Amino acid sequence: TDLMLLWPPNHQMEDVAVYIDATDNCAAPEDLILLSVTVSSSELDDSNGTGDGETLGDVNGENGDTVPVDVTSLFGYNTISMGFEGSLSLRAERDGAGSGRTYTITAILLDTANNIAQTSCVIVVPHDRRGKK
Repeated sequence: TDLMLLWPPNHQMEDVAVYIDATDNCAAPEDLILLSVTVSSSELDDSNGTGDGETLGDVNGENGDTVPVDVTSLFGYNTISMGFEGSLSLRAERDGAGSGRTYTITAILLDTANNIAQTSCVIVVPHDRRGKK
């Protein structure tokens, strides 16, 4: 991704560019099939209290806290970079009473021999950015 951290936690939606670099020993990169890209959140969209901004739709306009949000349709194969690229929106928000939020992006691909590979990355909204002594 182009971002690993969403800061400040100002309740705004932030665009995140995602690049999936897929290689295979036998298949050409353009022959790989992107089966799915999903995003899940470690926190409820609207946690108890007001510390999270009381907003919904934190993952690309949908709630990703109970079921991962499928964003596969936002991705396409780029013949120049030889990878899958897409852009999605995540809310820069976390529960003020918690330790921070983690968004997990998971991609599943299929090669020409029907082998499945899965990879994931995380984007965090930390509780704060104070240094530890």
